[in-house]
Order: sequence, then structure tokens, then C-alpha cells
Amino acid sequence: MIENLLTHHDHTLLAHFVRYKVTSQIYAWSLLETFFSEIFNRDEWLCLFDHIFSNHPSFILYIVTSYCINNRSALLRVTELDDFKYFFHHRNPISVQTILTEAYRLSEVTPVDIDPKRMIESFQPLTRAQYPVFNKYPKFIVDYQIQEKEKLRQEEMTYIRQRELNVEMYRERQQRRHEEESWLRQQLNDLYSLSNSTKQKNSTNKFYNTCYETLGLK
Repeated sequence: MIENLLTHHDHTLLAHFVRYKVTSQIYAWSLLETFFSEIFNRDEWLCLFDHIFSNHPSFILYIVTSYCINNRSALLRVTELDDFKYFFHHRNPISVQTILTEAYRLSEVTPVDIDPKRMIESFQPLTRAQYPVFNKYPKFIVDYQIQEKEKLRQEEMTYIRQRELNVEMYRERQQRRHEEESWLRQQLNDLYSLSNSTKQKNSTNKFYNTCYETLGLK
């Protein structure tokens, strides 16, 4: 939903996010999972939530959109993914009133077909004595967590396979090296045994010793 709002109200900023692989998990969920506590001080946060609780639940999405748009100049200069992540987890020099003013404006001019109000129900009071059945949790968050766990599992399996492959390659190299050294020793020994005269043996010995030392077989 926030992506739809950005598409309509600031397509350039959204295109910048897409170009550098900045998903809504970074520019939206980073703010929502902490309820904006990382980007506003105590007084600003209390003011912000006065407006959130006195409006339709979808208003919180307009606040996220407003925060992105009001920081567009800084965000358009960012090109590293880690810098984007840092940006949405730390305070920036912008007032909560500026964010709220833009959020209200966006909520008034957004076309009906992409207005989050159509997809999010109004606040409902809790029932007395018992809690209602809660099964309308944000599915995209759960799906994201599942995807992250699967991604970690796949990375771990890839690492294990690569490690096993490296060990096997090392063993094969060592085996080939031993075989080559054995073959060279045998060839040198065979040549040595073919020498006949003492003079030839002495000359050959020097040659063999040089070969052994050069090849590291001695």
C-alpha cells in the first residue's frame, strides 16, 4: 500500500528505491516496527500518536509516506543499501509537524482506488471480559520472516557444501602430489640403477641429488 502511495505521489523517489534494491521492508517496516520511536524524541512521538489514534488506522501509512517524501532530497543522494538502512533507523532534521502536515495533505488528495482506507478497517474497541479472535495479523511480515529464515537456511547449506567441496579438492590435490612425487622418485631410482661405471655413477649421483633437491623429494 505504501508503495502504491509513493508510486502516485513521488514516482522519482520510488524509482530511486527500486534502482538500489531498497524495498518496503527498509523504508516502511523499519519505521513501523519501532512505531517511529527511533526517529522522533519523546514529545514529538506523543504528538504523533495523538494524531494516529484520532484518525483512521490507515493514517499511519500516510505518515510513513510523508516521512519518505519530506526526506527525498537526502534519500536521492544515498546509493548504498547500508546507508538507506541507517537513515530509517536514526533521527533526521525534520519536525513532526512537517510530517503531519504532509500526511494530512496526502490523505486528502490520494485517489480513492489506492487509498488505504478501502483496505484497512477502522479501529474497533476490545470486547469486555475476553479478547476477540485475532487472525488479521500483517501477513507480509510473517511471510518476510519465513523468507528470511529460508534464506539463512539456504546460505548455511551452501556454505557447508562449499566447505566440503574445498576439503575434497584439497585431499585430491594432496593425493595427486603424492602420486607425482612417488612417480618421480621411481623414475630417478630406475635411472640410477641403470648407471654402470663408477665415474658414471658419481656423475649421475650429482645429477640425482640436484633433481631431488629441486623437486623437494630428498
